[in-house]
Amino acid sequence: MSDQASGGLPTIGGLPIIQLTNSEILQGAVAGILRQCNAIQSDLKNARTTTDQMAWQINVEGCLGEMAFAKWLGAYWAGASTRKFHDGDVAKFEVRTTDNKNGRLFVYPNNPDERFFWLVRGCIGKYEIAGFKLGSECKNKDFWEEELQTPCFAVPAGKLSRPEVWSSV
Repeated sequence: MSDQASGGLPTIGGLPIIQLTNSEILQGAVAGILRQCNAIQSDLKNARTTTDQMAWQINVEGCLGEMAFAKWLGAYWAGASTRKFHDGDVAKFEVRTTDNKNGRLFVYPNNPDERFFWLVRGCIGKYEIAGFKLGSECKNKDFWEEELQTPCFAVPAGKLSRPEVWSSV
């Protein structure tokens, strides 16, 4: 069930839904492929998987989620080719994308405390902006998950600030 949010964006349960165009999906997918090629060349391992096949999917969907977030924010998204690890994914924000409709926000101990982390859920061009939290607030011992591929803080969506309050932060 969908309704219209402020600004005319479609929502589900009050959360903004961003639909990427075919051109945006193509651009994001190419950026994800470039990101994965750079990781292979630099011998970087993906924190979320041990399989090369999943790493491709994670990088492509990660880029598409970043693009959807940038579209919602009204910000330019540089993609994989110009992004540096110390820069944010979109502007100075970190974006975590999952295809799990109940997915959590994964934040690692070495992630910046002073940066906002956003959870984006969806796949194949349709994404929900689920919420955000400051890095230092994510690093609460109650969120620590030892059993993941790479242990990290896994913040449930219900513990995130909702997107509509962003302008008042």
